[in-house]
Amino acid sequence: MKKVLDQFELFLMCVTVFMIPVHIKITSLSIALLLVTAFLKIENYRSFLKLLSDFKFYLFITPLIVAVLGLLNTECLIAARSQIEIVISLLLFPFIFVSFTNNKIHYKIELVLSFFIVGVLFTYIICWAVALPRFICTGDVNVNKLFYTSFGRIVKGPHHLSYSVLFAIVLLSFSLIGELKLFIRRSRRLTMFKLFSLITLVVFLMQLSSKVTILFFILFAIVFLIYAMSKKKFSIKQLVIISVFFVIVSSVLLSAPTPRARFYNLFKVGLDFANNNSKSQESNSLRFEAINAGLHVIYDNFWFGVGTGDIATEMSNYYKANDVQGAYIQHISPHNQFIRTFAMYGIVGFVLLVMVFVMMLQKAIKTRNLLFGFWTLFMIVLFAVEDMLMIQDGIVYFAFFSSLFLFGDELKNQQRDKELII
Repeated sequence: MKKVLDQFELFLMCVTVFMIPVHIKITSLSIALLLVTAFLKIENYRSFLKLLSDFKFYLFITPLIVAVLGLLNTECLIAARSQIEIVISLLLFPFIFVSFTNNKIHYKIELVLSFFIVGVLFTYIICWAVALPRFICTGDVNVNKLFYTSFGRIVKGPHHLSYSVLFAIVLLSFSLIGELKLFIRRSRRLTMFKLFSLITLVVFLMQLSSKVTILFFILFAIVFLIYAMSKKKFSIKQLVIISVFFVIVSSVLLSAPTPRARFYNLFKVGLDFANNNSKSQESNSLRFEAINAGLHVIYDNFWFGVGTGDIATEMSNYYKANDVQGAYIQHISPHNQFIRTFAMYGIVGFVLLVMVFVMMLQKAIKTRNLLFGFWTLFMIVLFAVEDMLMIQDGIVYFAFFSSLFLFGDELKNQQRDKELII
């Protein structure tokens, strides 16, 4: 029975991680089945008791705790209930990964991470399957059809999809220098497949044209190449070839009209924020106005916030009172989880959210887990530009991999493959 449950658990984990980039709604069923499977394994109960005595577990789920407490200070109970239903994933995944740590199947972590990469590659095929026929049938040579929303919307918002693409790039990069096992077997053909997949996903990332993800990718690439060179994973010649190749590819793709316009508008609005047009519906202008509105809500509700369900109403009231027409029409949220948490739950909620990342960074440093360190920094950036805990795409993505690092001890004990096959 134990062996059957272990196999079923691994199957469900692979399905869940595969569907994260493909179709997040389907993960609800697999997550529920994973939780049931975890509690069917009697040997897990001792580990669960240990988890319940672990301080980092309670710190990790503080966004859920403050959301529940925020019901005492809210008027819109429908919105509040919806928020709690979304953030409850933070409570489920620690139990799921504690159970998965007790799973006796070899290579389970490698299989899970490999299925995530395959899922991201599969989304690329889906995007092309929809975009290419439309591109051919219209006869429109405008390459914008192969970028941003026009390219990625069949799966999900291009910015949400780009988060998975970037992490898949990171996993492949660590695998190629022997710091992480993927696809179990080692062979020259498999290495070539990883290289091809890495190049493909870099192109995919550029096509999605998510500004913050591309900027973070550039930063990661620089740091990663320096690290690989310091560990003598690449020769100087190989390093130059890789750098030149990715600079050329990135430059060509970013020179296309859509990504070029998006970055131009970002810098234009950012440099002239003081004169921002409040009636504009341009995405960067809307985000800056939303941040400004969120800060005003915080100022008026510093200690206790506005409650779990009232943030949208308070933001709309500010837009209306200050004639911020563009943001009012679009019902723009803060697009910053730190500001949103502060506005909803006050100073205590904000400090607790910051402490979650302090805990993650401390563990990454303590265990010398560079991959975990990158993940934590990446999440900090995403929380600064996205309401990650307000949408299912964000919360499942964050809760799954963060729980893997925090509560799935198997990853840090994974035997590292130090051979790089080129």
